[in-house]
Amino acid sequence: MVDKKCLTVLKRGVQYWNKWRKKDRYLQLDLRGINLSGEILLGINFTGVNLAGAILVKCNFCGANFDGANLTGANLSEANLSGVSLCGVNLTGAILIGTNYLGAESTSSNWSLANLTGADLRVVDFARAELSGANFIGANLNGANFIGANLTRANLQLTELEGAKFNHANLVQANFASANLTSANLKQANLSEANLTQAKLSKTSLTQADLTEANLSQANLTQADLTEANLSQANLTQADLTGANLSQANLTQADLTGANLSQANLTQADLILAKAWNLID
Repeated sequence: MVDKKCLTVLKRGVQYWNKWRKKDRYLQLDLRGINLSGEILLGINFTGVNLAGAILVKCNFCGANFDGANLTGANLSEANLSGVSLCGVNLTGAILIGTNYLGAESTSSNWSLANLTGADLRVVDFARAELSGANFIGANLNGANFIGANLTRANLQLTELEGAKFNHANLVQANFASANLTSANLKQANLSEANLTQAKLSKTSLTQADLTEANLSQANLTQADLTEANLSQANLTQADLTGANLSQANLTQADLTGANLSQANLTQADLILAKAWNLID
């Protein structure tokens, strides 16, 4: 239920709203279910505001502050959130299809089950964010920061992730099929049972990453760094590992059938019970 006083103040414009907010920063504001579709609210202060279920389609929130806000189930499809601060925000189940987040900050936020299909998320800071089950299909995440984030069972099919940072991230059962992870950093990430079929992982850092039972069939791992990575029982059939560094990697029971290992470094790698039929070396 939208608070009538809040609505009255909001109608007077962003400048008046922000000035009013400064008078009482700890006021609990309720804008649940409000419909602001198409509104231009540049730099608005929505810190801590309850916007659960709000309809914010095609809104322009460039430079706004949503820190600590409740956006559970909100619809922000095609909204402009470039340069927005979303730290500590709850976006569980929110709809964010085609949304622009260029340069937004979202550390420690909850995006569980959020729909971010086709969103522009370049250089967004998702450090330590909760993203389990989130849908990123076709999103542009080049240069995004996922350090320490939880992306368990997240769907990242066909995403652009060049230069993205996933250090120490939880990526268990995440779906990266046909994703572009060129030059990304996945050092010490947990990718057990992840789907990386036909993913582009050229020059990617996977040092000490856990890839137990991961599916890397037909993946491009040319010049990738897999030093001390755990690839036990991983599926690497027809993967291209040309020039890859697999020194001290654990490839126990891995399937390397038809893989290309030309110029790969396998120094002290553990290949016990690995399948290696029709290798290209």
